[in-house]
Amino acid sequence: MAVNYDDEHKLTLETKIQQTFATDVLRVLRSVIRRMQTESRKNWTSKELIDLIDTLIVEITTGVTDEDHQRRLVLKLGETAFNQRLPRDSNPYDWRNQATENKWWDMGWHDAEHQQHLAAEKITDAKPAAKKVGRYRVQVVRDAETVEWNEVLYMFVKAGAGTLYAELVEAQTLAQRFKAVGETSVHVIDSKAVS
Repeated sequence: MAVNYDDEHKLTLETKIQQTFATDVLRVLRSVIRRMQTESRKNWTSKELIDLIDTLIVEITTGVTDEDHQRRLVLKLGETAFNQRLPRDSNPYDWRNQATENKWWDMGWHDAEHQQHLAAEKITDAKPAAKKVGRYRVQVVRDAETVEWNEVLYMFVKAGAGTLYAELVEAQTLAQRFKAVGETSVHVIDSKAVS
């Protein structure tokens, strides 16, 4: 008697719960594929795919959306354009069809211009810079390993490579957010000695 293996793999969605679950799974797969496209790599190793999935899990649990990721990428493109001395009107995003991306790119370009202006002011300023008093990191202990939150990468990284926060309140607020999503061992570390 022959077994028909195609029957085992048929997608039968008889209830609303099954349909909703299948739709959610497809949305997650779409998000993973879209992120892979934005990374612009031709080849992915299995470790890189696992790291991407881990990053997406952290983003989901911390409330980071795909739109946040897209905004960071487009802001960076605007900054890069300024650093390459391209004019502000060289925005590749059409304001009629891609208004959001157009605005993000323009913000990236303008922010880079502003940072250059501030850097120029600091060079001509003869006053000594005030030393930053407190710097804090947000650490989480997972499976006996300490990791730290990196704001730029929007993910946890090895201890010592996390974002330094100048304000204790800012670090504590972030730590509370991680506790709210289920992280049990969250600490704010004073790392003045690091700076």
